[in-house]
This record gives sequence, structure tokens and C-alpha cells, in this order.
Amino acid sequence: MNFKYLSVDSDVKLAESEAAVWKSERGIDMERVDTMTQGIEKLKKNNYLYVGINSNVVDFMPLLRAMRSVTKCPIFIATDDCNYSAQKESFAVTNGANMYGRFQKTTSENIEVVMAHITKISLENENPSNPEPSNILVFKELLIAPLQHSVYVWDKKINLTKTEYDILYYLALNRNIIITYEQLCDEIWKEREPPTNNLVWNHVFTLRQKLKSAKKYLINEKSVGYSFSTKL
Repeated sequence: MNFKYLSVDSDVKLAESEAAVWKSERGIDMERVDTMTQGIEKLKKNNYLYVGINSNVVDFMPLLRAMRSVTKCPIFIATDDCNYSAQKESFAVTNGANMYGRFQKTTSENIEVVMAHITKISLENENPSNPEPSNILVFKELLIAPLQHSVYVWDKKINLTKTEYDILYYLALNRNIIITYEQLCDEIWKEREPPTNNLVWNHVFTLRQKLKSAKKYLINEKSVGYSFSTKL
């Protein structure tokens, strides 16, 4: 058994308070992240006892399916009476969460509920099947979900054209490699009439503007082409 759980919770004070009780009562450590994107990045590299999401401060809905695709560990989503809704519960369990429910009165009661569900899942092997392949790309704040053709920066969906998405995905797949204008045109435009270098530049310029803080990954290799650099 992995004696560490992952908390997706931007309420640092609450998360640390709960972590202290988990540690004292069960000997289980916590690792905390602020966003779903950061959680997915962690889950691609590590195994956890379970994932706990505080939906009072974290919008789980855009990236829940993406999170489920990278892990088989239980995902529990907690909320309070004011923020609970049957629609969110239906969405959560349909898209990969093992449980969506209200916080108990005390952390000790929360622990009992979570551990009971973990035991039940372990015995009955009820982990939901992955709704999409785990070929999601995560680079700190930037997440690319190929099956959905979707891009997120700090959990916020970025609306890209098909050409902009294709350019970003191709460069990200070939990260830290310089892609020439000719290579980019052959891959993105294929049988269509190849664009001018200026048109390619315009697409990349607009893409970088939309990516905001994540535009740093797209590097203009002067007079040659572009690269997606993770060596920042």
C-alpha cells in the first residue's frame, strides 16, 4: 500500500489541517497541489493511495476525465452543502470519480468515509475504466489532451483553431527539437497548398498570445523554424 495521498486543494490551511490528522491517526502523508493540471502531472509520475479534490475551491469538471485517464487510484471529490448539486455528482461519477459527496463534520469522520470506500474498491475492483488513452501531455501549467483536441493553461481551457492546435501538438510531441518551416508545413498542411513563412509566423504568433504564461515554451528559431522547449 502507498502511504501517501494526493490533495488537489488551493485552501492551504484546510489541507494542512487535514493532513495533520491523517498523519496522526493513520500514518499517511499528504502531497498537495493547487490545480487539476498539477495533479495530473503528479499522477503521471507517482502512485498514491487516493486523490482527494476539494471542489469548493477547485473546478474539477474540465479536467476530471483527463485525470482519470492517467491513474487507476480512487478519486474522491468533496464539497459542502452550499456547493453540492446532483448535476455535479452525476458528472463526477460518469467521468471517472469514485465518489462525490459532502464533507463530514470532522476530519476523522472524513477519513473513515474515505478508508471505507478504498477498502470497498479494493475488494470489489470497482475502479472505472479509463475513458481515454493516457497520452496526455503536461508541462507544468500547460496540459494538452489529444483525444479531445483540447488545451488548458492553469486548468482554463484555451480556445484554439484546428491549425493552432495542430502546430502546438506537433511541436510538443517533438519537444526540444528544432522543427524547420518545411517540416512544419509538411506535417500541418499536408496535401494543401503550403503557406508562406509569414502565414506560419502569424499562426504561431496568435497561438503564443492565446497561451499567455505558457507561450514561453514556443521558441522562434530565427530563419530556421520553431521549437517547443522544456529547458527553460
